This record gives sequence, structure tokens and C-alpha cells, in this order.
Amino acid sequence: MPLLIDIRAGSHPSEGFDRIAFEFEGLPGYTVGYVSEVVRDGSGESVDLSGEAFLQMVFNPAQAHDDEGESTLGDPPVEPVKVGFAALDAYVLTGDFEGYVSIAVGLTGTLGFHVAQFSQSDGDYVVYVDVRRP
Repeated sequence: MPLLIDIRAGSHPSEGFDRIAFEFEGLPGYTVGYVSEVVRDGSGESVDLSGEAFLQMVFNPAQAHDDEGESTLGDPPVEPVKVGFAALDAYVLTGDFEGYVSIAVGLTGTLGFHVAQFSQSDGDYVVYVDVRRP
């Protein structure tokens, strides 16, 4: 099962985008798309995520916890993490259950985005989303 081990956000003004990247041990499948509301998986509880538009990323199969149920992220973003970039405003982990990991990203507007992946020399994989800066 691919394990999510890191989430990184960065601003790239000279290239015209902000990026959020997800590092995995193993390569998961994934979908990315706009949603009208951010909710927690399972409970359906609404999440107060800052932003004018929201991207939802769902990785499957994947998990963000080990066999003992401990998070594989140093500081799991179960509460929104504010980054405040030109395009990327905040992100939050909305689910890690039965082979699905869900993360929502608050954006400053409905902006164009590009999703890609690459493998690192250490064997880990990175899936990233570049969001066009307004």
C-alpha cells in the first residue's frame, strides 16, 4: 500500500504557479478536481477551509498511517494549514480510511491547474499539483 510520508507547498512566482506536492513510498492512483464544499470522509462533517475555490485530491490505494495506526506524516494536517500564497491559500487532510487518502486545497479562485508525478532517486514518488497564479 503506498504510504503518504510528506506534504510540501511552495510558491513559484517567476514560473507563474504555486505547487502542492505529496511524497509517497509507492505510487498511488489519484483523482483531482474542484468541489463546492470540503467535508471529512466518513462523517461528512464540513471543514472550514479558507479559499474561494477548493480542489479535492483523492489517492487510492494509499494510506497516511502505519500498521499501528500512527500517522506517517510528522505533523498530520487534520486542521487546515494556512500557506497564504497567491494561488494556494490552505490545505487539510480530510480522510485516511480503507485505502483512501483525501486532501483538500483552498485556492484564491477557480484557477487552472496541472497534475503530474515523478520518481525520486530514493525510490519515493511525488505527485504534485501546480496551480496557476492569478
